[in-house]
Amino acid sequence: MSKKILIVDDDQLMRKLLEYIIKKAGYQVSVADNGSNALKIVKKEKPDLIISDVEMPKMNGLELCQKLKENFDTKLIPIILITSNTQIQDKLCGFRSGADDYFIKPLHLKNLLTRVKSLLES
Repeated sequence: MSKKILIVDDDQLMRKLLEYIIKKAGYQVSVADNGSNALKIVKKEKPDLIISDVEMPKMNGLELCQKLKENFDTKLIPIILITSNTQIQDKLCGFRSGADDYFIKPLHLKNLLTRVKSLLES
C-alpha cells in the first residue's frame, strides 16, 4: 500500500500542482486549504507525511506544525513546510515549530520529492 501524504495550502493552484506531482510519484494524496481543516483530516486519515504552506488563514503552517508535534498521536508525522518567506529567521521559526524540512518557493519539485522519499523511508 502506498504512503499517504497530506498537502495543506490555501492557494488552489499550488494544491493542485503538488497533488499532481505527489500522485504521479505513486503516493496517495489528501488536501486541505488551511491548518484547521488539516487537523481534522489528520485525525481521520493519519497521513504518513504532511507538506504545508506557512502563510494561510485560520491556522498557519507554523501553528499546525506546533499542534501536531505537541500531540502524542501525531508528533512523529514528518512535516515539510513550504513558503515564499526567504529570511533565515523564518526558516528558524519553521524548524523551532517542529518542521522536518523547509522549502522556499518557487519549489524545485525534484528536490521536494527526494526529501519526501527520504522522510518516508526513515
